[in-house]
Amino acid sequence: MSRINLIVIPMAALFFFGTGCLVTKSSYKAKVAENDSLRSALAELNREKTRLTDNNIELLKQEADCKEREAALAEEIKEMDRSLKRLAEGLAAPNKSDEKLLTIREQFIQNLIENEKAVERRIEELAERARNCEQELSRIKKGAFNNPFFR
Repeated sequence: MSRINLIVIPMAALFFFGTGCLVTKSSYKAKVAENDSLRSALAELNREKTRLTDNNIELLKQEADCKEREAALAEEIKEMDRSLKRLAEGLAAPNKSDEKLLTIREQFIQNLIENEKAVERRIEELAERARNCEQELSRIKKGAFNNPFFR
């Protein structure tokens, strides 16, 4: 066996060294082209990653700005609600006082009407009394003319 090994090993070494690499030039060129295309694809992906990272940073800044504006607008809305509530309360107070004034005015008018009716009754009473007095006076005058004592 050692003799076979002595012959096989130098023959194999001669075969490998003599023929060169087992990879043919065409497959080597294909692998180089594939490597170049993968390298350019990797470079394109890195550029895309950088662009997306920059875009993400910009979007995060916009989100922060939007949150600040949202907080400011929420505060403005709260202030407007407080102002609206104050205005509503301010408008409610005059309406209540207007209602009170209207009620007082109606009571005043009702009192005037009652007083006017009382005055009319009193005038009618006085007119009736005056008629009675005139009738009595005319009766007395008639009686005095007819009475011989007064002649």
